[in-house]
Amino acid sequence: DRILVKPGRYAESVRVVGKDIEIRGDGAAEEIVVARDIRLAQITHLVEQTLGTKPPIQRLADRASAYFAFGILGAALLTFAGWWFLAGQPPAQALLTAVAVLVVAWGLRRKPSLRLLALLAASYYFYMCWKMEYIVLILVSTAVDYFAGLKMGSTEDQARRRGYLILSLFSNLGLLFAFKYFNFFSTSTVALLGWLGLEVTPPQLDVLLPVGISFYTFQTMSYSIDVYRGTLPATRNLRDFALFVSFFPQLVAGPIERAKRLLPQVQHPRSPSERDLRVGSYLVLLGLFKKVVIADNMAILVNHIFSQAPGSLSAWDCLVGVYAFAFQIYGDFHGYSLIAQGTARWMGFHIMDNFRQPFFSSSPQEFWRRWHISLSTWLRDYLYIPLGGNRRGSTRTYVNLALVFLLCGLWHGANWTFVVWGAYHGCFLIVERLSGWRRLPADRWRGLRR
Repeated sequence: DRILVKPGRYAESVRVVGKDIEIRGDGAAEEIVVARDIRLAQITHLVEQTLGTKPPIQRLADRASAYFAFGILGAALLTFAGWWFLAGQPPAQALLTAVAVLVVAWGLRRKPSLRLLALLAASYYFYMCWKMEYIVLILVSTAVDYFAGLKMGSTEDQARRRGYLILSLFSNLGLLFAFKYFNFFSTSTVALLGWLGLEVTPPQLDVLLPVGISFYTFQTMSYSIDVYRGTLPATRNLRDFALFVSFFPQLVAGPIERAKRLLPQVQHPRSPSERDLRVGSYLVLLGLFKKVVIADNMAILVNHIFSQAPGSLSAWDCLVGVYAFAFQIYGDFHGYSLIAQGTARWMGFHIMDNFRQPFFSSSPQEFWRRWHISLSTWLRDYLYIPLGGNRRGSTRTYVNLALVFLLCGLWHGANWTFVVWGAYHGCFLIVERLSGWRRLPADRWRGLRR
């Protein structure tokens, strides 16, 4: 097949994604072209013939800007390290580890198999730095879903495929329930029985909540469900699948990546370029700014206001506290997501955007299309639509929305406050549908969106 590209665009990288060839050019241009039965080297040659090579001065400018951005990032990281050291919390180990991983990944960029093994080892080491024995949980999830995927891919018997899917879901949700929700449901049940006049001693699990378990559990389950549905072939390479599950940039705080997006990048890795270094540095710097400058400073204000007695607060105090808390959690979460995106970009991987200016949304529905996108789309595709979505009448739609957002709240935390928070957002979406109000007039927000 022919390679079709926009005139005036330079191809900076060419990557095989399944049966597709992804060509990335300068600026924000991304062209996806289909090429069957053709080698990557032939694609690269055709692209060079079609687009030509960059002028030497352009290549020099790109390389200079990449290393300049990386230099600024290095200076910023050293500055933060100095602050933390003066505060009595030297991050030498974490900083040296991050630099070592980046150097190894770039040093092995022409040897993809060794680079993937190095990234897998770094991902496991990263998780074990928090609590070494909990690496067993990731290994169990990896082994169970890898086995279930292979078995589902090797049979056409729907009953057996369903059995292996149940094995995957039961294992992942069982681990999540035991470590995150057992004590919550235990104490809630005991409280209910006490209200009925029955005294029971609640059983408790004295375990620490594994960091990131909500994220990588949903990520591995999406793989098993896609293989069961037949929308994704089962992978036979255990190394590739293990890296998909444990890829450290987004392991503990998201985004929740889909196997259809991340796994092909692992199976067909591309070498990181100067543009990846430049864009990754920008994303990490922006993420650090949102986390350290915005979120951490908002936290000082929030903690002061929320620590006061409710009767001593004025209406303005409450209003400032609520808005400051909104910017704090946005700066925290979006900052982490940007740092994850930038770090992955340094390694040659693209992970999804998790936030798209959510506070400029003009309706609750639009807000959830912009806020924590990886979670909201996961709940839509694997819970809301299988429950029937909006295809079975209005009443069923409202029930589905309520159920999805109750579980969304519970996913965020094992506490009734999170359940109420989920119900609150679910009610907003139901009222939006009942009233027929979907969004404000477009011209009212046009200037802000620009």
